[in-house]
Amino acid sequence: MASLSIQGEQFVVQLGFWEKLGGLSKDLTVPISSISKISWSENLDAGVLGIRVGGTGLPRVIALGNFYKKGKTIFSSWRRGQQVLILEIENHRFQKLVLGCEDAASWAKALHSSV
Repeated sequence: MASLSIQGEQFVVQLGFWEKLGGLSKDLTVPISSISKISWSENLDAGVLGIRVGGTGLPRVIALGNFYKKGKTIFSSWRRGQQVLILEIENHRFQKLVLGCEDAASWAKALHSSV
């Protein structure tokens, strides 16, 4: 599972070794001021992601890596059993982050208070 943290004015997503390998990615840092929309869900709706263009995926099991939908580049790090934190971002290489975590509602609340 990705490790999420707020460090000053930055939202940081630290990926484990297998997540970096399977997602063909590296750790992500996003300025909190760039987050334009925050939402969360109990389960991942596959329609959020679009087409996988790099990474690992198995429907309803794992969505890890880069996706593309309607002109937006999306990064996902999610596994079955995790809640989903969804961040829409401006001025970043990804326009959306779809992140699996234990308590997405708490993360959404923390980010709303930081924005």
